[in-house]
Parts: sequence; C-alpha cells; structure tokens
Amino acid sequence: MSVDVRPGDCDPAGIVCLARFQRWIEAASTNHFTVWGPAPTRHGGVATVLLEQRARFVRSATDGDKLLIRTHVEEGPPEVFVQRHVITCDDELIGECTETRRFCCGDPQSA
Repeated sequence: MSVDVRPGDCDPAGIVCLARFQRWIEAASTNHFTVWGPAPTRHGGVATVLLEQRARFVRSATDGDKLLIRTHVEEGPPEVFVQRHVITCDDELIGECTETRRFCCGDPQSA
C-alpha cells in the first residue's frame, strides 16, 4: 500500500505524527485481507481484532514523502496470527510494526 504524506499528516515540525502511522497501518492490514482473503468487516462477517502492537521507527517521514507499506502474515492463522508491516521511503527503512490479531465473526443479526 502506498501513502503520500501531506502537510496535515505532520506535526508543526513537519514530521509525521505517530497517530497517522497507526491509521495507515490499520488501513494496510485491511488492504492485505481485501487483496489476499476475506475483507474484514465490522458487522455480519469476519473481522480482525488487534491484541498487541509493537512498532520501531528508525527514520522520520515528512511532507512530500511517498511511503510504501508492505504487509504480510508471519505466523498463523487460524484464529490468532501475527501480521508484520514494513514502512519504507525510496527503499529506505522508516519503521516496522508487528501486530498480533485475532479473527472474529460478527453478529449476522447486526448486518
């Protein structure tokens, strides 16, 4: 998944805020399952629940950067699995995030 960093993604110093990275990582997780399997849904279908998240950043990202987030499943499923996200800019590592997630079934009555 690619992300174009815009001024609204950055703090006053021009550096991408952590909350933006978390939003993009969540989108990358959803995108992964849209491409490779059943798309997570909130109601009446399959969803993934975040159990644990660990992130490490080695470089900041700034306005104008084009980020690439590569996502894959490292361990599992069936129920609980580990998903890894690697964030780069021009092939240079920005950061990595590892998430432990669980598949859950939504309530078909709430769809």
